[in-house]
Amino acid sequence: MIFERLYKFHSISVNSLSALATSTAWFSSQASLNDPFEGISTIVAPISNDEKVTKSVRFLATMFEKERQISPSDAHQLALKQYMNDPKFFLEQIEIQAKKESNLALNYARDMGIYSTASDIPGDERTQAANMLLWSHYSNGLRGFCIQFDARKFYESLQEENQDGKFAWAKVEYVNKPHEIDMFSFVENTDFDYLKQLQKKHEQWGYECECRIVSTKVGLQKYCPSAVEKIYIGEKISEAEERLLLTVLERHYPQVEIFKVKVDDKSYGIKLGKKI
Repeated sequence: MIFERLYKFHSISVNSLSALATSTAWFSSQASLNDPFEGISTIVAPISNDEKVTKSVRFLATMFEKERQISPSDAHQLALKQYMNDPKFFLEQIEIQAKKESNLALNYARDMGIYSTASDIPGDERTQAANMLLWSHYSNGLRGFCIQFDARKFYESLQEENQDGKFAWAKVEYVNKPHEIDMFSFVENTDFDYLKQLQKKHEQWGYECECRIVSTKVGLQKYCPSAVEKIYIGEKISEAEERLLLTVLERHYPQVEIFKVKVDDKSYGIKLGKKI
């Protein structure tokens, strides 16, 4: 992990409090995330015929190498021979297969579980716990809470606590056009190129400085409570919900520091109050 801290903002609900009490994180499917442009990508085909021939032969050679357990040179010769036998038919069939493999890989990526967190903005001394947009968009306008994780402990504990799943972290890149995917790049799903579409969001989301933890499973995943460093509570939370939240924290996270987050009318921003 290249980040020291990660932040997860929540509104108050049965699900968020239950997850906090059980030290579990909900990994969402790509389709259920809040960005309507999530996962949009453009499949790019070769421009010239020479490029199409080169990539088609390489595509089939890679498949031969893996399926028949033969050397790269033997696989290349076998693929080239098939091309020479009937170039037009060969290119048509490889294009069909490449599109099929691309769709399988894209669907595989869409089935991955995603836990979206904010990380501190590089070069900015302010913590993301003071980001008013994150509080507004994800914590019901200072009526919820924010978990601050030790990034490395959180990531490592997910791997240790969930032996039936695999995890990877991905720093989101903010762009102004859809992610482009070479139609010949997907030969097998174990190629981590398929993760790249999970790392792209429109530049308007840049304030989040998002870090995603990606899992092979959708749903609740266990983490170690010691990965939680601090809890921030929005000042507009109701008294009843705050008492409930504090009860959960006192029972399950007695070691964690708790702060109140308030609107600072003098600086026209957010300030972190005294520890509760």
